[in-house]
Amino acid sequence: MKLKKKLMTVLEEITGVGKLENLSTNTLLNFTPPIKCNKSKFTKTFFSNTANSNPYELSQKIDRDFDYKIFKIESKLLRKYRAFYKVEDDSNRKKHFPSCQAWIGLHHFTLQTPYSLIHDALMHLKDISVNRIIDVGAGYGRVGLVVDAFFPNAEFIGYEVVKERVNEGNRVFDKHDMNNCSLIKANVLSADFDLPQAEIYFIYDFGEKEDIHQLLLSLAHIAKSNKTYLIANGEYVNELLKGMNSLWKKSSFDSEKGEMKIYFSNEA
Repeated sequence: MKLKKKLMTVLEEITGVGKLENLSTNTLLNFTPPIKCNKSKFTKTFFSNTANSNPYELSQKIDRDFDYKIFKIESKLLRKYRAFYKVEDDSNRKKHFPSCQAWIGLHHFTLQTPYSLIHDALMHLKDISVNRIIDVGAGYGRVGLVVDAFFPNAEFIGYEVVKERVNEGNRVFDKHDMNNCSLIKANVLSADFDLPQAEIYFIYDFGEKEDIHQLLLSLAHIAKSNKTYLIANGEYVNELLKGMNSLWKKSSFDSEKGEMKIYFSNEA
């Protein structure tokens, strides 16, 4: 009984797991406690590139810290669907991902925006009041992880069309107790999709130019009457926004390689 009591005391102190009194001594000896994440590790500076490392290699390291299984999942998707850059023909039964561009076959290094770029953009906006941030074409939800460090009380919603990516991103959010972050499986180009209001939107070259333009028009209705910031990354989206300069003004922010820009509506 003394051994059991000592084991219970030690385990409860280390893990925070209570109510162990009903477990046998043998079970306690072999007890594997749930891993508690150390959220204090994931501060704003954790995502910055202070050492001027390769941003893609740095992002891969951070992905490992969060226990992402991106390479494994993308490999499975490529076995299931034809790569986006290959033309469909009768030589292979594999088809492209249905209904929209999902970038299956794109190298996982470039599938998602580097953490350091997301960090730099949010650092530029760190002093604004934020209740919700939306990411269109969210992939595995990297943006949500950085949002949690900058705006821990804000809601993050990421829309992604591939369910395997959505499931993995939500698994990582749950593992690290990021309760305000979620990914939702949705095709933002569907006629029944309703883009919610938010203070900050992330948007990329997620599809064809006309598809991006369609989403920007939806966003314009929100931005005309609300303070709105738009973080844009991609040739198409930035080209389109230049033609909408009566609504969107480019901020002074410019990423190191000019890949990401921040716009604000006239109401902001």
